[in-house]
Amino acid sequence: MNAHFDPPSLAESVGDMMEGLMLWREEIEQALHHAEYSHKFDDIAAMVLQQHLTLYTFDDCFCLCQINVFPQFKALHFMIAGGNLDGIISRKAHFEELAKGAGCKYMSFSGRKGWERALKQHGWRHKFTTMWSEIEQ
Repeated sequence: MNAHFDPPSLAESVGDMMEGLMLWREEIEQALHHAEYSHKFDDIAAMVLQQHLTLYTFDDCFCLCQINVFPQFKALHFMIAGGNLDGIISRKAHFEELAKGAGCKYMSFSGRKGWERALKQHGWRHKFTTMWSEIEQ
């Protein structure tokens, strides 16, 4: 016998997303600070609600991801991750399965130099460096 599955209503889904965002707001805002405030928290919330970003929450960490589509491949990109580092690292296989299911060839992330040291032993490698120069107005 097949059980009938009723997905949550849109209002319930939006409520869950907003609850998750508010739970991790401080960590998200800290990450935005390190990114020179390329986005405000409200921008991130809007991107999640518009489904341009997906929020994954766990008991000890969170990840905000998007699928980047290039002409030759797709990549699951971690825009912001925070919380317990071991918790993030332990979920690599989970995200690899999500990425495969979405047809991605790679996973990527942007972050400070310390992420390279922390993730190198877990199969991540340095690929690009971003340089930054502020233009005086």
